[in-house]
Amino acid sequence: MHPADFDAPMPSVLQVPDEDFARAYDAAPDGYRAALKTCIAALHVLYGEPLLPRSETFALPRSGMAYARAERVAPWTLVVIDESFRSAPRLLAALMPALCAAVPDVRVIRLAPATTPWPDQLLVALELAGQEVAGSLDTVDIGRFVAGLREAGRGRLLCLGGAASFAVLCRAAIEADIPVWHDGGTPRVVIVEDEGVDAALVRWAHGVARMAAGDVHDDVAPSLAEMPAAGKYPPAAGATGFPVTGHVCDAVFCGSASASLWATRARLVLTSSREGCWAFPDLTPDFFSERSLTIGRHVPATYFPPEMLHG
Repeated sequence: MHPADFDAPMPSVLQVPDEDFARAYDAAPDGYRAALKTCIAALHVLYGEPLLPRSETFALPRSGMAYARAERVAPWTLVVIDESFRSAPRLLAALMPALCAAVPDVRVIRLAPATTPWPDQLLVALELAGQEVAGSLDTVDIGRFVAGLREAGRGRLLCLGGAASFAVLCRAAIEADIPVWHDGGTPRVVIVEDEGVDAALVRWAHGVARMAAGDVHDDVAPSLAEMPAAGKYPPAAGATGFPVTGHVCDAVFCGSASASLWATRARLVLTSSREGCWAFPDLTPDFFSERSLTIGRHVPATYFPPEMLHG
């Protein structure tokens, strides 16, 4: 690691050197790189073209009301992960909406000492996404980081993981009127392996998740059984399960035939050949938009000045 010349809001951040990205990329098996490329492509298609600054006015003469609306992209986004975070697809799922929204300044920060190596799978994901502005921030420097955050304008803060330091970051961001999105739980993942799902690839891509084996029987709701962290897969009959009510899990990897059945029980359903993918249904490019609304009898069009349109 070497000191970076990052501007505010990122003082005390040590940037990942280019050689670390290159080494991680070369060391990754072709199949894993291909899975992450598929994840990036899927998110690009899902989120579409970048958001463009726009404004509009409209009047309703009969009601005596007129409105003006304006919209632009937020000037910056920080994606912050904790030291234990390992999931490349989940990192991409948080990063890509910001990139697809054309946020002008996107940076990834890992809360860890500078001497702690980044997980290779995360560096490969960032390299494939074209996101090489990434660095480490020691938790002892959180105070200086927060001070810079308050001076940086109304960007966006995304946090992945369960680090206690996130409480300080999120509180500071909220006090500065910076929107925060946080995914801190351990995902609950179901694998329906007998429907053509590559379970080994799921475990590589989502290894920190709590996993379970699933199956679907004709005219019977999907069933779940705990998958042990190690040992026989699928688990032996009689293994404990968690109740199938509501969104019992965060993601299901299954075949196309049973996808509609699982969709009522999971926030995300990924069919075979999408084992290396992830998406957060509640995080879209709209989160990165700044909006203004004017209401009156007669209102002029609203335009953001050029310096605000480019962060």
